[in-house]
Amino acid sequence: MGIARDSRHKRSATGAKRAQYRKKRKFELGRQPAMTKLGAKRIHDVRTRGGNLKRRALRLESGNYAWASEHCTKKTRIIGVVYNASNNELVRTNTLVKGSIVQIDATPFRQWYESHYGQPATKKGKAAKEDKTVEPVKQSAQVVRKLASRRLSGKLDPLLETQFQAGRLYAFLSSRPGQSGRADGYILEGEELSFYVRKLRVRLARAVCSIFADHCARSRLARQSMLHKFQNSCTFDLSSNSSSIAFLVLEYAHDSDDDVSPASSWQASAMSLSQAALRKITKELLTLQNSPLEGIRIVPDDRDILAFQAWLEGPAGTPYAGGYFKVQFEFTPEFPTSPPKCRFATKIFHPNVAPLTGEICVNTLKKDWRRDYGIGHVLSVVKCLLIYPNAESALHEEAGRLLLEAYEDYASQARLMTSVHASRIRPAEFDIPDAETKRTAQATSVLGKSASPVCETKLSGSDKPRKATPTSAPLSPSVSFQNGQSAATLPLQASATLNSPVMLTQPDAALASKKRSVSSAMGAGTTAPPQTAKPAPSSAAPKKRGLKRL
Repeated sequence: MGIARDSRHKRSATGAKRAQYRKKRKFELGRQPAMTKLGAKRIHDVRTRGGNLKRRALRLESGNYAWASEHCTKKTRIIGVVYNASNNELVRTNTLVKGSIVQIDATPFRQWYESHYGQPATKKGKAAKEDKTVEPVKQSAQVVRKLASRRLSGKLDPLLETQFQAGRLYAFLSSRPGQSGRADGYILEGEELSFYVRKLRVRLARAVCSIFADHCARSRLARQSMLHKFQNSCTFDLSSNSSSIAFLVLEYAHDSDDDVSPASSWQASAMSLSQAALRKITKELLTLQNSPLEGIRIVPDDRDILAFQAWLEGPAGTPYAGGYFKVQFEFTPEFPTSPPKCRFATKIFHPNVAPLTGEICVNTLKKDWRRDYGIGHVLSVVKCLLIYPNAESALHEEAGRLLLEAYEDYASQARLMTSVHASRIRPAEFDIPDAETKRTAQATSVLGKSASPVCETKLSGSDKPRKATPTSAPLSPSVSFQNGQSAATLPLQASATLNSPVMLTQPDAALASKKRSVSSAMGAGTTAPPQTAKPAPSSAAPKKRGLKRL
């Protein structure tokens, strides 16, 4: 017996058994699915009818992809599955099937484009080429004319240019990995690319909004931040609970050219990061906004969620005291496996900060990086670097030399740069108290509540809790009470104080009174306390209920 694909050996739609008047056939057998995963190449050969072979790919990591508009095909690495119209589980498990939308490495195609057209593929590459002084390569007049004619038709689609800048391209997997053992396809372009980008933006919005929704119900600041960041992309129904927040992508309903380059570009920058990394960054940004670190504040960007900045307050006792410095982050597609790029946007005189680019030299952002580190840890390390500069790994040679040879000159130069370039005005983000200040305030409020001299008593029946006037003397019949209360309604233990609110029922008070009278009678050389006069019975007073014997 085996798995078959014919209907004769299966039950009918109503569940009835069919008569089996012939045996199963070899050509009707069913094999287990390949479920090709991302990983080191692993292919099995499967013998089929007629001695033919199928190549069953169990794991693949690369494939041949065609750039149709440029008539170019390159073998490149597959980074991951980002969309599948049939099942999201195939996206979560990175299963390669025909029709999936995958992300591939853009390096082979970028190198071909730059060599074929003689110009960088992105604006960022053009700016870097202008800044860098490179010796011109000698070319013949024929090659120069050929490259010039190619550049006339070599304009890139804005969406493709954004993907080249991120280092990843969207591609359609058109082969059948379980049948041919290959994961080949073509790069998405034009209207097809616009369609899938809209689909992916919805998924990215869901991933980010799910995190903001969890915080939205608990934090007003998070709710304001959510509305501030996603007002151009999503519409939130804040009247519902956090688990049922609805959103609709508004700006991408048209197929015009303006739709290809939207105004809010946070989705475009988020394309280069995995969903797990995007979740990690968003969650930590919310945590740092709600409970900021001491001397560190986050400044979110309205248009790009990843283009945030951070304010660092100059530590006291250092040449940077009194100044506020801006720090910028740039996340690579390999985050959190590889560290983010961090630099000072404010000019600073420091041995471990490059004078031109603001790049920071610290081991945490290089060899000592761990994937469990986050934005808060990096900012704390950078702030510690302002307190303890390291002259051994200096990017600013003059600052490193002065730090070792003449500290006073180094400190005066650092103070001068701080007074000129650093902000002396306290940023508005520092109005939010840090986590340590919040904990201190909470502890103070708790102590204040526990020290409040309020004593609440509770009578049986329909009587409501009443407040007794505070006193520092021991409990005695001479204590004055409000609303005609008697001493029998208060605790009579020797250790009772009026520093904390006490809720005591009348039967418990009577039992405590009996214990006190017995202990005072048994004590040697002690006099029994004066008996309290019982209040006169009143018709309006509630009936007393006796203790129920358990």
